[in-house]
Amino acid sequence: MRALGLAGVAVSTMLAMQGTMDHARACAACTTGDPTLTAFGTEEGYPGRLRIALEARSRHDALGPPIERVEVSELRTELGLAWAPTSWLFVQLAAPLLVRDVATWDGGSETSLMVGDLGLRARFDLGAVVTGLSLSAGLSLPTAPRLERAGRPLAVEVQPGSGSFDPALGIAWSVRPRPWAVALSAYGVWPTGDANPQLHLVATGQREVWRDGAQALALRAVLEGRVDGKARENGSEVADSGGFIAFAGLDLVLSPGTDWQVELGARVPIADALVGYHDESTFFVLAVAHDLR
Repeated sequence: MRALGLAGVAVSTMLAMQGTMDHARACAACTTGDPTLTAFGTEEGYPGRLRIALEARSRHDALGPPIERVEVSELRTELGLAWAPTSWLFVQLAAPLLVRDVATWDGGSETSLMVGDLGLRARFDLGAVVTGLSLSAGLSLPTAPRLERAGRPLAVEVQPGSGSFDPALGIAWSVRPRPWAVALSAYGVWPTGDANPQLHLVATGQREVWRDGAQALALRAVLEGRVDGKARENGSEVADSGGFIAFAGLDLVLSPGTDWQVELGARVPIADALVGYHDESTFFVLAVAHDLR
């Protein structure tokens, strides 16, 4: 059912964008001279490039001891917009919409639709200094609601947002010797409130296996790691927070035509050193991206 939900979201959006934006044929690969299929947020820039993307992620997490256990099933759909005013700067906006089912320790369960925290990011291309190098800076805005149960707030780590303004910094490096593409990145988030700081680490290796003009197919191997600091509640550290978790995954990356890209993948936990009662399971990803200019 989750896979069908992911597919429905992406296909519906793809058809809607196709119907309203058929006039926009940027041929980004023609402009950059690089037809490599790139994930949203890692694309090569040129003045005026405008890319829109929709990513859906389905996940299931559990937190807390049995007598206070909270389980969250979530479908996170994130609309992204990236614009390059120059060849060395990308400005990005991420607007998440969440469908969440929260099951609490008292047997209660509630499914709701809500917004997540709005994200802003700027990516600076430093390729003139080191080939493939970029730096990024971002800020998350506390637009998500705060959830409560039985008159008390749920744990910080199962909230749909951090509840604070959170600055972030990142560094990334990539190289694309066709038909291969390799990328490494690190991105840290430092909440100004009680949520835990996080360091996200990603390594990808991609191989294009077929191409016919603008149509292409690639396979992408992914390693994702996350280092969590301790969250806080009422001035004290949350016991079930902090630690490290790593996922391995494989993405199928498809270009069905000029300026379109579809990605379908899964991430499986391969190393789990999260502190306390904190479990994260396999999650699935489906993304659609389109260059408008």
